Amino acid sequence: VMSPRSFQSELPEFIYPDHFERRRTNPQGQFQFKTRTIKTSEAFSRETIGLAPTNETHLWNVFFCHFHIGQLNLNDPVPRIKSTCSKAEPQ
Repeated sequence: VMSPRSFQSELPEFIYPDHFERRRTNPQGQFQFKTRTIKTSEAFSRETIGLAPTNETHLWNVFFCHFHIGQLNLNDPVPRIKSTCSKAEPQ
Protein backbone atom coordinates (compact mmCIF):
# COMPACT_ATOMS: atom_id res chain seq x y z
CA VAL A 1 0.00 0.00 0.00
CA MET A 2 1.42 3.34 -1.01
CA SER A 3 1.56 6.09 1.56
CA PRO A 4 -0.59 9.14 0.86
CA ARG A 5 2.26 11.35 2.08
CA SER A 6 4.59 12.87 -0.45
CA PHE A 7 8.35 12.50 -0.02
CA GLN A 8 10.75 15.34 -0.74
CA SER A 9 13.81 14.10 -2.60
CA GLU A 10 15.77 17.17 -1.50
CA LEU A 11 15.67 19.21 1.68
CA PRO A 12 15.19 22.96 1.39
CA GLU A 13 18.48 24.86 1.72
CA PHE A 14 19.26 25.67 5.36
CA ILE A 15 20.60 29.17 6.05
CA TYR A 16 23.60 29.08 8.40
CA PRO A 17 24.72 32.16 10.36
CA ASP A 18 27.11 34.47 8.49
CA HIS A 19 30.19 33.51 10.55
CA PHE A 20 29.88 29.83 9.54
CA GLU A 21 31.93 28.24 6.78
CA ARG A 22 29.59 26.30 4.49
CA ARG A 23 30.57 23.20 2.55
CA ARG A 24 28.61 20.98 0.20
CA THR A 25 29.43 17.29 0.52
CA ASN A 26 30.02 14.97 -2.42
CA PRO A 27 28.03 11.75 -3.01
CA GLN A 28 30.30 9.91 -0.53
CA GLY A 29 29.74 12.51 2.23
CA GLN A 30 33.18 14.14 1.87
CA PHE A 31 34.05 17.83 1.65
CA GLN A 32 37.11 20.03 1.27
CA PHE A 33 38.15 22.27 4.18
CA LYS A 34 41.45 24.07 4.77
CA THR A 35 43.17 22.05 1.98
CA ARG A 36 42.02 18.71 3.40
CA THR A 37 39.37 16.18 2.50
CA ILE A 38 37.08 15.51 5.46
CA LYS A 39 34.74 12.51 5.62
CA THR A 40 31.31 12.75 7.19
CA SER A 41 28.63 10.14 6.67
CA GLU A 42 26.96 9.21 3.41
CA ALA A 43 23.78 10.31 5.20
CA PHE A 44 24.96 13.86 4.44
CA SER A 45 25.56 13.09 0.76
CA ARG A 46 25.16 16.23 -1.38
CA GLU A 47 24.02 18.29 1.61
CA THR A 48 25.43 21.57 2.89
CA ILE A 49 27.00 21.47 6.31
CA GLY A 50 28.09 24.38 8.46
CA LEU A 51 31.38 24.75 10.31
CA ALA A 52 31.52 27.19 13.22
CA PRO A 53 34.85 28.41 14.57
CA THR A 54 35.68 27.92 18.24
CA ASN A 55 38.09 29.85 20.47
CA GLU A 56 40.84 27.46 19.33
CA THR A 57 41.93 27.96 15.72
CA HIS A 58 42.25 24.22 15.02
CA LEU A 59 38.81 23.24 16.40
CA TRP A 60 35.55 23.66 14.48
CA ASN A 61 32.01 22.71 15.47
CA VAL A 62 30.19 20.94 12.64
CA PHE A 63 26.44 21.35 12.10
CA PHE A 64 23.81 19.92 9.83
CA CYS A 65 20.93 22.37 10.00
CA HIS A 66 20.17 22.77 13.73
CA PHE A 67 22.05 19.62 14.71
CA HIS A 68 25.57 19.72 16.13
CA ILE A 69 27.00 16.56 14.56
CA GLY A 70 30.49 16.82 15.98
CA GLN A 71 33.75 18.64 16.30
CA LEU A 72 36.58 18.75 13.78
CA ASN A 73 40.16 18.94 15.07
CA LEU A 74 42.50 20.03 12.27
CA ASN A 75 45.54 19.11 14.41
CA ASP A 76 44.67 15.40 14.19
CA PRO A 77 46.95 13.53 11.74
CA VAL A 78 43.81 12.41 9.89
CA PRO A 79 41.20 15.07 10.71
CA ARG A 80 37.76 13.63 11.26
CA ILE A 81 34.54 14.73 12.85
CA LYS A 82 34.22 13.41 16.37
CA SER A 83 30.56 12.66 16.86
CA THR A 84 28.17 14.29 19.29
CA CYS A 85 24.49 13.65 19.73
CA SER A 86 22.73 16.89 20.54
CA LYS A 87 20.37 19.42 19.10
CA ALA A 88 21.57 22.99 19.40
CA GLU A 89 20.78 26.16 17.56
CA PRO A 90 23.78 27.35 15.50
CA GLN A 91 25.14 30.53 17.05
